[in-house]
Amino acid sequence: MTATTYTNIPGAKPGASFGGWLGRFFWRMIEAQEKAAQVRIARHFRGMDDEYLTKLGYLPADIARVRRG
Repeated sequence: MTATTYTNIPGAKPGASFGGWLGRFFWRMIEAQEKAAQVRIARHFRGMDDEYLTKLGYLPADIARVRRG
């Protein structure tokens, strides 16, 4: 019978024990997907008018940041 233990390293990214090139590969892949999602979301919000974004709870500074892209 074998037992597997997992250690959570405080302050580290989840899965930090995934060292080496494979771990870096997966983190870069995840970061690329997050960046693409942020671009799609920003593009969607740019199509909304200021009044609607205000109703969603955005402050004027947030709306200006959405407009700048």
